[in-house]
Amino acid sequence: MDWNIFLQRVYRGLLQIFYFIPKTEIDNFVGSSIDNITYSVIMIGIWLVVFFLIWLSIFILYKTIRLVV
Repeated sequence: MDWNIFLQRVYRGLLQIFYFIPKTEIDNFVGSSIDNITYSVIMIGIWLVVFFLIWLSIFILYKTIRLVV
C-alpha cells in the first residue's frame, strides 16, 4: 500500500470519528439546511462538551476515591 493511500484512509477515518452525527440529522433537527462551517462549529462544540463531561466524571471519581481512602 502506498503512503498516499494510507494517509487518505487515516484522514477519512478521522473525519468519520469527528463528524459522528451526520449533517442530515442536524438539518432535520434544525428544520433547514446548514452550511459546512456551521456544521463544523456545532461538531466542535459537541466534542468540547463530551470531553468536558468525561473530564468531570473522572475528576469526581478521583475526589470520591480520595475522600473514601
